[in-house]
Amino acid sequence: AVVSTQSTGLNPLVTVRHTTCELDNNTIQQYSVVCVTDADREEYEATNELCREHGVIFLASNTWGMVGWMFQDCGEKFKFIAEKVKINTGKENAKPETKRRKVDETATSEYEEREFKFTRFKDTADFSSFRFSSSALLVVEGLLKNTDD
Repeated sequence: AVVSTQSTGLNPLVTVRHTTCELDNNTIQQYSVVCVTDADREEYEATNELCREHGVIFLASNTWGMVGWMFQDCGEKFKFIAEKVKINTGKENAKPETKRRKVDETATSEYEEREFKFTRFKDTADFSSFRFSSSALLVVEGLLKNTDD
């Protein structure tokens, strides 16, 4: 309840409700975002699948002392508008001063539609193991699923 009060202060145009009710096909439709914390893996997976079925954004998180994780699923096809970055190429034959690209601040903004695909919670690693290990160690050991690294 404290978090919902503080969250409402961030944007008074957004309605934030704290509930412990059971989510089902009828109740889920009143939400655009569902946040779940301190649940077991089965509850996270079931809630994520229910949110996916109804086009609701799903957020999950948990912490154990200084170690924690956060998961976000905005659906199979999440579309958004992003500003195109204008690169100042300078003179075509001149060598660049640095290897960093320079953004042209004087150019007018152009926007483009982009699409991003999110992963389902059930396709992720078992985050409960973070409780006993360093998250960096888990990445190095390759325990996270679906990574090319």
